[in-house]
Amino acid sequence: MDKPKTFVTVIIPFYNSEGFLAEAIDSVLTQTYTYWQLLIVDDGSAHASTSIARKYADAHPDKIIYLEHSGHANKGVGATRNLGIAHAAAPYIAFLDHDDTWLPEKLEMQVKLIEQYPQAGMFCEASEYWYSWENDSRQDEIIFVGKQHSGLYQPPLLLQQLYPFGNGAAPCPCAVIVKKTVLVAIGGFEESFIGTYQLYEDQVLLSKIYLQHSVYISTDCNNRYRQHSTSAMAKIVAKGKYHKVRKYFLRYFETYLKTNGLYTTLTKQLLYEAWQPYGLKSQFKKILKKAAGYLKKI
Repeated sequence: MDKPKTFVTVIIPFYNSEGFLAEAIDSVLTQTYTYWQLLIVDDGSAHASTSIARKYADAHPDKIIYLEHSGHANKGVGATRNLGIAHAAAPYIAFLDHDDTWLPEKLEMQVKLIEQYPQAGMFCEASEYWYSWENDSRQDEIIFVGKQHSGLYQPPLLLQQLYPFGNGAAPCPCAVIVKKTVLVAIGGFEESFIGTYQLYEDQVLLSKIYLQHSVYISTDCNNRYRQHSTSAMAKIVAKGKYHKVRKYFLRYFETYLKTNGLYTTLTKQLLYEAWQPYGLKSQFKKILKKAAGYLKKI
């Protein structure tokens, strides 16, 4: 495959991440594969983070570009990634969150797979859940995507097998490379998943890809997915809001399926099963509401 000067665009969205941003950027700069462009996309950060990003862009003008929303606005990670997608010069796009890192051969290994499986719309690998950066007594753990073997998966198999509809682990954003044409075709990231609902913004995109495009899954692991004791997931679960977020996703995805002619026997069944933990409670509330209305009349 004859590769252009820029074959992979790397997108790092960031917001007030001065503690980790430089490490993430450095892990791109040390890649053994060099046909990349890096877009560091600012989601309205304070001066310290913005200054770090601008310094890297100034130091590497041929490889790194700094982007921000109009008026230095804060719009959420979905909109920030979409801004990067809109400016991407390469046919493939890799995502790296501001607090995660890559091992030096990450891009090289995945580009080799792209050359072998050009029909795939997305490529993903296992991730090292990185605990030891914060707690030396906590052992890091490699989490495989779905089952522990590599292969090309045709749609919609992964929608059934992987979270949020299946039991298999979903890929982390830092483990993924996607064709730009695929991202454009599905409309990029859904920007309404902000605030608490941001927990599911990557799952929306991944679910759309599983449903409509082939995916190559590798057991290689060349990324470190930083685990925080005060992560968004931990905070949401602690506050008892996880199921609220999940139900928001299920409602959104059902509407998406119906709107796009994808509401099939399979997707109906997956949604039905996903709603089961909430069904009895929901029906009970309806019964109580009807009973309350009846009591008012007598």
